[in-house]
Amino acid sequence: MSLKRTLVKFLSALYSPKANDFFRKLSESVISEKEKRLFKSCGEKFVLHTGFNICGEKYICIGDGFCAHENLIMQCFDKYDCSVYEPSLKIGKRAYFGANCHIGCIGNITIGDNLTCGRNVLIIDHDHGQGTIEEGSIHPLDRPLVRKGDIKIGNNVWLGENCVVLSGVIIGDNVTVGANSVVTKDIPGNCIVGGIPAKIIREKM
Repeated sequence: MSLKRTLVKFLSALYSPKANDFFRKLSESVISEKEKRLFKSCGEKFVLHTGFNICGEKYICIGDGFCAHENLIMQCFDKYDCSVYEPSLKIGKRAYFGANCHIGCIGNITIGDNLTCGRNVLIIDHDHGQGTIEEGSIHPLDRPLVRKGDIKIGNNVWLGENCVVLSGVIIGDNVTVGANSVVTKDIPGNCIVGGIPAKIIREKM
């Protein structure tokens, strides 16, 4: 038996689930503390779980109590191909992101306090190309990035699992967006929406 396998067997006998949980949390705390120093600003109680992919930290402001589960993608692009952008991503206090969420920003995305996202939520303020027939012969990644406008998400918003929020959209305070919905137009406050495209299901009383 190789030395490596012997060592693995020995350590596995000592490595209890509680020890595994302790070292996982310790590792996440160290990585989170290192990452938060890269942001333009970042509040206290900042937690990143494993597998994250973040770029353009200098354009990102984050409030207190941020928590993101596995595989968060958060990207602010100031250049793409030959184009230059001025991204700004602002996230308020107590934002919570489930696993596999993705934020893509080349313009302005502002998120209020107490955002809660289910798994696999996409918030993106740009597309690859205009979607014209003429672009059909161009690889999607070679098309210029285009946007319809800023994204603004209010306070106390819940985005259900697999939601998509597209560019040029304003979502008011106290809105619940149902799972698998695509938000393409402004949503007023205090309502529940769902569908593709998302429409008001009922107003909150």
